[in-house]
Amino acid sequence: MNRRGSVRTRDAIIESLSIRVTELVQRLRGMFPEDPGTRLSVAQAARLAGVEPSVRRHILETLADSHFLKSGRDGTFTLR
Repeated sequence: MNRRGSVRTRDAIIESLSIRVTELVQRLRGMFPEDPGTRLSVAQAARLAGVEPSVRRHILETLADSHFLKSGRDGTFTLR
């Protein structure tokens, strides 16, 4: 594969990952308003979303940083 082809492939992979992360964030945001008392641990959220806990943790922490979620001392996240 030439350089131009590999750049296109890389760009397609990055775009695909960006779309996937956006979908995961929207999915997670949708979980909380449905049940305002929802408390999810990283492991529970990972199982619900079908992704690795490290990916989910990053997304949950990002949503906490943006003040959508609140991170509890027990490692769970709730709607702010």
